[in-house]
Amino acid sequence: MPVTAILAPGLAALALLLGCASDSDAPRVRPPPAASSEELAAEDEPGSAASRTNGESPAAAEEAPETPVAEGADASAAASFPPPWCERTGPEGGARIDTVIGIADNYWFDLSNDCETAGLTDAFSSDQGMEWLGYLTEYTYLLTGCPLEGAQPTGGGLAVFGLANTPVVGGTRGPLGRGDANLLIDKYVVSFGDGLQLTPAERETLRAYLQSSAEPEIDPLASATLSTCGQLP
Repeated sequence: MPVTAILAPGLAALALLLGCASDSDAPRVRPPPAASSEELAAEDEPGSAASRTNGESPAAAEEAPETPVAEGADASAAASFPPPWCERTGPEGGARIDTVIGIADNYWFDLSNDCETAGLTDAFSSDQGMEWLGYLTEYTYLLTGCPLEGAQPTGGGLAVFGLANTPVVGGTRGPLGRGDANLLIDKYVVSFGDGLQLTPAERETLRAYLQSSAEPEIDPLASATLSTCGQLP
């Protein structure tokens, strides 16, 4: 796994990666036991999330056939992602890192405490949990439009559906049902939208992008693949 993927103890390493120190408190304890805008504009095309490598030319991406975005998604909004939201995260430095950590932390907390989505990470070890929070923090940082200051994005960057990209930390999961993906997206849009104080229209822009990036991961025959509801603790 690339060095940028291993953010353990997580938050301090990410702060070093981005050239600043974080003043954030320790994240909440989880239930689990233990690059250009032209390139991003092609990510709503089929296969882009699964097959496009980091740094692939925009021309190569444009040759791929079009993929319909998830039901209800706005293709034009997804194609223009990410908007220039970086300044909304706060002043460059620790405050900015605190904002993205908070978004990632709240998203993971919500999915972990909902039996419909808890299965995504409930088998994580403590080390995997720290790596996962680090990965979500970097992914969130990229979604704000902030640069990584010369570092290469981890695990496919914005070309993948990062909300369920558990293989990047050694996790395993089956295909997602559309309902499963939408549950994760709903939780993340709330966390990200509240963290950056997005307008309703901006939240829909974020939702459309996440739906389009999730499309290659969706199995139309699958459902409730992340659910632990009804299982004994």
